[in-house]
Amino acid sequence: MKKVIYSDELAPRRRGAWAIIIGPGDELELFAGESIPGKVAVVGCDYTKNGVWSHSTYRLQVAEGVRFLHGHFGFETGTFTEGLRAATGQPTDRWYEVANVLGVSLPVAQNFLRTWLKEAHRLDQVEADLASLDEESPTGAATVTITYGAPTRAARERGFWEWPVRILDEDGQEVGRVSPGGEPSGEVRILKRETSSGYGGGYVSLILAVPEGCRAEHGPAPGEKTWAEQEAEERLLQTASEWLKTYGKKAVHVATKEYPYGRARVLAYAESQGCPIPREYSRQASDLWEFLGEVKSLAQKQKK
Repeated sequence: MKKVIYSDELAPRRRGAWAIIIGPGDELELFAGESIPGKVAVVGCDYTKNGVWSHSTYRLQVAEGVRFLHGHFGFETGTFTEGLRAATGQPTDRWYEVANVLGVSLPVAQNFLRTWLKEAHRLDQVEADLASLDEESPTGAATVTITYGAPTRAARERGFWEWPVRILDEDGQEVGRVSPGGEPSGEVRILKRETSSGYGGGYVSLILAVPEGCRAEHGPAPGEKTWAEQEAEERLLQTASEWLKTYGKKAVHVATKEYPYGRARVLAYAESQGCPIPREYSRQASDLWEFLGEVKSLAQKQKK
């Protein structure tokens, strides 16, 4: 027999603990703190009182041919399958994967989860989505994984979190997409969507069912502008108009002059002419040239 120490203490985010007795043979059973004849014997138990973190620590003897598998519900989704993946390091997105990780037949795994938890419908939905896409797509279904996130400030300003995940076929044509909020359209099904914290708004991970031969890309959609881009254009137009109105001919001179030197000297020249560049468009050379280009365009329109 094998000795096992098991604690049912909550994990961070007050995630509950679980323990499953596997075997002997094709059997699954929850450990509820008591001995189970022929499988597990509770040799001793210590209770620690600590408010919501109070817990019991069990000293167990596990019979030969029996596995004692334990963990906590998932950190991000709070689901058992996420916790099972964390405990074993194995994929648990589909029914057959859960059965393989638990080491039992598919019917036993399904009956166990349907009896114990309400989240079995998540796995059912994954299988239904895959079957649906496989029937609808002439090429059949495949699964792809994509993770995106941690955008720079510049990317966020361009609308990074408004960009969709586009499903592209072998010719680069879009056949489906997932919106920034996680809504699928076209020939794609979401099998799993998880978010995690991190720089610039964190990360998003997707497991998708798509037609065979397709790939998933996160980025701007050609010909479509995000709200961030539209707001940036409106802000640029408004600021350029006000700057041109305020400084008149001096602004036109600064905007239309040919510059053989870089950003710092252009900013200094504008200062010397009595029309400093707005701070928002002075930090980067690309912003500066875009601003001066907008002023130049407005000045040309006023001449007509």
